[in-house]
Amino acid sequence: MRPLVTIGWLVVLSAVTLFGAGPGPALLGLKYTIEKESHLSIRGTTNVNSFECFSTQSFSEQTVRLSVDGMTNRVDFRDAKLRIRVDALDCDNSKMNADLCDALDAEDFPYIEIQMHEASLSTGSIGTTGSDIVVKASLTIAGQARKVYIKAKAVQIAENKFRFQAVHWIKMTDFGVDPPTALLGLIKVRDDIAIHFDLVARVTAEATL
Repeated sequence: MRPLVTIGWLVVLSAVTLFGAGPGPALLGLKYTIEKESHLSIRGTTNVNSFECFSTQSFSEQTVRLSVDGMTNRVDFRDAKLRIRVDALDCDNSKMNADLCDALDAEDFPYIEIQMHEASLSTGSIGTTGSDIVVKASLTIAGQARKVYIKAKAVQIAENKFRFQAVHWIKMTDFGVDPPTALLGLIKVRDDIAIHFDLVARVTAEATL
């Protein structure tokens, strides 16, 4: 499974740390892939049980453009948008899959979108011991956009290869989404859901800007 290219922002920041960007802003282009061992899921609970929906979406090699400030360890992104297909989220239950698509209005808004604005290395440096990364982004669900800050752990596991783990909680109602119900309202999904990232990314090459 190669579920998500979204964390290209994290791949890039790792690559900048690895390659050693100099002081002052510098414009870069990088190509990267998300490895098969990666996982992305949405987790939540109902009034009777819990559930987890995994992304089954596949992606090809991606290219991202960014401006790097080596003095502040900050990255500014240019046109860095991730689009996740709602109908590619598999809850291992066809009825739940359909309910999720209905709740997120997938017919009119088939994608969950993440627009990356900037990222920063908050502690330490990325290496075999890992570090913290904070990403400022816009998250759009069912056509409603909200600013979010996503905190992740990053660790280098091989040359040009990194692992990123994050959990980001949201309230569905913040995006105008009514939590799904089933069995005439007897089963109700709770408003809070978590997006779980466990991604292994590999920087493959520098790209032509």
